[in-house]
Amino acid sequence: MSGDPSLNSLKKELDGLKKALALSETRYREVVDTANSVILRLDHDGNITFFNSFAQKFFGFSEEEIIGKPAVGTIVPETETSGRDLVDLLLKICNNPDNYCANENENIKKNGERVWIAWTNKAITDDAGQVREVLCIGNDVTAARRALADLDLERRQLLSIFDSIDEPIYVSDPQTYDVLYINAALRKLLGDATGKKCHEAFQGLDKPCPFCTNSSLFGENAVSSYVWNQKNLITGRWFRCMDKALLWPDGRMVRYEMAVDITERMRSDELLQDAHNELAEANRRLRADIDQRQKAQRELLESQEALLESEEKFRLAFENAVDAIFWADPITGRILNCNKAAEALLETSRERIIGRHQTVLHPPQKAVHYMEMFRRHFQTPRIADEEAEIITESGFVKPVHITACATVIGKKIIHQGIFRDITHRKRAEDALRASEARYRSLLEFSPDPIAVYDNEGRVMYVNPAFEETFGWKLGELIGKRINFVPDENWPETRDAIERMKAGEKVLLFETRRSTKDGRILDVQISSSVFYGADGKTAGNVVFLRDITRRKTLEEELLQAKKLEATGVLAGGLAHDFGNLLAILVLNIELARSRISAGDPSAQFMEDAMEACHRARDLTYKFITFSPGGSPHRSMAMIADLLAECLSLLDGVSDITYSTALPKDLWGVSIDRRQMKTVFTEIIRNAMESMPEGGIIRLSAENIRIDEKTADSLPNLPPGRYVKTVISDQGRGIPAQNLPRVYDPYFSTKERGTQKGMGLGLSIAWSVVKRHGGTIRMETGPGGTDVFIYLPAP
Repeated sequence: MSGDPSLNSLKKELDGLKKALALSETRYREVVDTANSVILRLDHDGNITFFNSFAQKFFGFSEEEIIGKPAVGTIVPETETSGRDLVDLLLKICNNPDNYCANENENIKKNGERVWIAWTNKAITDDAGQVREVLCIGNDVTAARRALADLDLERRQLLSIFDSIDEPIYVSDPQTYDVLYINAALRKLLGDATGKKCHEAFQGLDKPCPFCTNSSLFGENAVSSYVWNQKNLITGRWFRCMDKALLWPDGRMVRYEMAVDITERMRSDELLQDAHNELAEANRRLRADIDQRQKAQRELLESQEALLESEEKFRLAFENAVDAIFWADPITGRILNCNKAAEALLETSRERIIGRHQTVLHPPQKAVHYMEMFRRHFQTPRIADEEAEIITESGFVKPVHITACATVIGKKIIHQGIFRDITHRKRAEDALRASEARYRSLLEFSPDPIAVYDNEGRVMYVNPAFEETFGWKLGELIGKRINFVPDENWPETRDAIERMKAGEKVLLFETRRSTKDGRILDVQISSSVFYGADGKTAGNVVFLRDITRRKTLEEELLQAKKLEATGVLAGGLAHDFGNLLAILVLNIELARSRISAGDPSAQFMEDAMEACHRARDLTYKFITFSPGGSPHRSMAMIADLLAECLSLLDGVSDITYSTALPKDLWGVSIDRRQMKTVFTEIIRNAMESMPEGGIIRLSAENIRIDEKTADSLPNLPPGRYVKTVISDQGRGIPAQNLPRVYDPYFSTKERGTQKGMGLGLSIAWSVVKRHGGTIRMETGPGGTDVFIYLPAP
């Protein structure tokens, strides 16, 4: 067979295919190992089965260290910095790679450095189509992620700075004239114009302003900034406008304008000009008298300048100082010299500074104050530190910190002042104080409870409304966790906390909270995280609203609607049933009149008539229950009515009763028959709840409901009431049945005329409501207490 030509040919072909396969695998491995991307494979359990050379260099793991190891714990942390669960994410990728063809997540190098990688995932299947491995190809996108974060932070910081400036500022698109941003000062002046055309919002024009500076800022001969004066067409006030071309965070060039109101200055300039004209003649007359003194001063200045020029090293330090430095003659107060920083601070050249009185550095209305400060500094031998204000050439007032002292330059005593611009610091301080005051005011005067927690759930602050609603004072809670979530409400609360930590705002979430004295309140909660100065989550703010009264009223309204619907049906049935019953009673009476006393049928007639009487009582209940069953009121005493109802207990040996009925109880305006039905039904229920016997306690008292106590009985207006309590020692009502006890036809007993129809408490509720009162029930394993409140005139 070895000589079979066909077999030899097949063998050669097989050998060729093996060599080609080996060559293909070699080339594939070379491509993978030389790729500038992370390439790896994961098995079904998330273990690494392949790790290319680039991945080894990038993560710092050798092939021997990583192959066969789980990705989680080596190159994938269990959670991202943001808190996202990466264990769950990796498991989903390994099980369903087609659902995660592309994803980005945080990874970790061997040295602990966290990096972001964009992954492309591809399933590797076996012949049966089952996922055997996942091929993952990743590229480092850490730099891009950080750049986006930095860009967003830059934008937020820029807008925060703009909003803290007291002068009007806006930013517009030079192509569309759309207003992109407007700060608080300009919103206060002209309203929110974001999205509108700048010429419409700020000048009231239907087309671009003829004096628009876009061509100066963005044309061929564009300038970096443009300063100009303009009288606003809407307000009629003068503004010093400073326009600049800025690169907006989204990459486009925009026009930034800050306007300083100089209306008063323009008016002052007019007045000053008149005064200057009057003084001009006087100055000319005085010129001759002071020529000699000025000549001496000029000679002094020239000698000092010559000395400064000869001291090159000192001059360089003076010129290149970061802070503005001014030298002034202590006698005349005139400025002898200043450095480059002084020119920048005043926005003018030193030629326009030197030779002028030092008071020109400051706002004119405070000239006298600064002259006195200048004199005091020169007379004080020690260095003086002051905070003051300077005015720039453009009229802009800046806060500065001045370090002043007398010093010797060229054997001459001069007055030196070092000025540091503290504009940004002052604005930041003012903005911080205003923000703190504003937010504290909002918190303190909010009618709803507010609590602020740190990241660990410890209390940082609660407002007065929280203290009043829940009973705890801030001093009791600060730095502690509040244990006021009922056990049954923890699952939904925990879910809301997790959603909030994930960055989601929790809005109008309804749950329950307990107070310091043990009461349970229905509350509506809204919550969100807040951030610290470092941009990280610092805690969360929780807004709570007590909706207990609203929930109680909603339940009352729902119950009333149920009873109203059932009452309409009951009224119709009672009317028809009463007519039929009258015919039945008449026929029974006729039949009884024709039967002799000894007739065996007489007993049947008696039983039938007794059944008719029970039917008549049931018909009355239906009528009472129906919308037309309005009470026929008369004044009555609760004690008398309860005494009549206690006849139910006659002949019942295993049930006793006790009463606590004061003689000074107020009278009530009631329908005696309807109210007797109420008490009878409740006493009958108490008896039926104690099949083995017990005690029924009846008590009553006078109470007054005012504005403070109305919250505990939200469905009763303030006034005088008689409160009646009927208590038993029965099994109590199961919690799941308690919300339905007033529902028509709800009963846990057997149905029938002897056992009950489930209408007793429904009728009681309806009757008490029609009398302007309410019923409350408290129940437990030791028995049930029924509270009946009836208004007393």
